[in-house]
Amino acid sequence: MSNNSDNKISIQVEINTTGQQQLQQYKSAFDGLRTSINNLAAPISKLDGDISRLNNNLNKADKENQNIASTIKRVKDGIFEAIDIFDKLKKGIDILKISFGSLGATLTAGLSLVIAFLPEIINFTTSLFKGKDAVNAMA
Repeated sequence: MSNNSDNKISIQVEINTTGQQQLQQYKSAFDGLRTSINNLAAPISKLDGDISRLNNNLNKADKENQNIASTIKRVKDGIFEAIDIFDKLKKGIDILKISFGSLGATLTAGLSLVIAFLPEIINFTTSLFKGKDAVNAMA
């Protein structure tokens, strides 16, 4: 069996002054890298906030666009309803034109008949009054 001391590896390193200087340079470089990485947190946090605001603004714009689309649809529907109403009104006016044309023709025909038969109408009316006077005289 092996004991715990057998599982450990030990390395002995001797560092001279040149190696010590290189270690200091590496440490300084890694410290600079750590500082640079830590300094990236502020711009990334700012970028995250900017992206959140942009997302909120895009959501608001989307809602406004949906409202505009809804309004445009209502306006379009209103225009088509108005066109339909004007079309029906035009058809009604056309029917009135035809009706007034027929009425004019009827009145013209009636007046022509009255003018053509006016002497007979006068004779007939006169006969009625003379008959009435005769009946009144007999009574």
